Formats: sequence, structure tokens, C-alpha cells
Amino acid sequence: MTGFAQDMPFTERASFEREVRRAERTIPDARLRLAAAAAAGLGSGVASLIPLGRLPHVRTAAAFGGAVALLIPSGAWAASVRGGGSASSAGPVVDGPRQAVALAAGSVGIGTVLGVSLWLSLKADACLERLAVRRGARHPRRWMGVAGGVLGGLVEFAERTPPSAPHSSPSRVSAR
Repeated sequence: MTGFAQDMPFTERASFEREVRRAERTIPDARLRLAAAAAAGLGSGVASLIPLGRLPHVRTAAAFGGAVALLIPSGAWAASVRGGGSASSAGPVVDGPRQAVALAAGSVGIGTVLGVSLWLSLKADACLERLAVRRGARHPRRWMGVAGGVLGGLVEFAERTPPSAPHSSPSRVSAR
């Protein structure tokens, strides 16, 4: 943070930063917004074609959560050894057994949350594919890809639309 943002009270600064981030995400030009939405939709659609629901759910989620739980402390250690980051400029990241235990517990907690969320995602993917097959879809992954692409594109377009865009202005009611 630089300049006048440091002099603001915390709540004002937080709302100011939120507005700045919102402004950075918006794209005022409708053609660029549509292109970004199409690219995001294509990416979502292609990602939906991958049959993630067929992976072994528990092993995949455990491997992912375990990797995250191991990467957090190793990243903290690398930051303290490298000597160039903001964490290392204040001193070592882990200074004593209490901080080591706190870092390990936080890492395991974050890894567990991410592992469980991945497991739920894999379960939901498998359930949606089975539902599409029961409904008679000959190629359920293609339909899931199309639906994922459309939804991904719509969400991207809505996120990038500025609040004052011409198409989002309220309609004028004429009094006769």
C-alpha cells in the first residue's frame, strides 16, 4: 500500500481496496468482455470433459490434501532460507517449537479442508455423470462440457461487467 491508503482507517481502507479490486476485474468494452467470457467458457467446457468422477475419490483427495499440507511448511522454510521475501525480512518464519506446531497444525487443517472439498467435487462429478446416463444421454461428458462451458462463460461475463455499463442501466418508465 502506498500513499493516502495508509492514512485511512481500517474499515475505509478495506472498502477502498475492495472497490479497487472490483474495478480491476471489470472490462468496460463489451467485445473484450465477450471474448474473455468465451475463453473462460471454453476452458470450463474443456475441463468438464475430463472424467474426474472416475478417479479413485479417497486416494485422489488424500494425495491432494497431503501435498498441500506438505507444501505449506516447505514454502515457509524456503521463504526463511532464501532471505529475499517479506517474510524473511522480519526474521525466520518458524522461531521456536510453538510456531512450528502452529504451522504444522495450520498446514494439516488447510490440507484437510482442500482434500475434503476435492473429494466432494469428485463425488458431485460422478453423481452428475450417472444422472445424465440415467436420463438417457449417449455422451454425458459432452453434455457436461457444454453445460460447464455455458455456465463458465456466463459467470465470467457477469463478473467482468462494470456496474455502470449501458446495458445494465435501469429502464426508464415514461409517465403518460
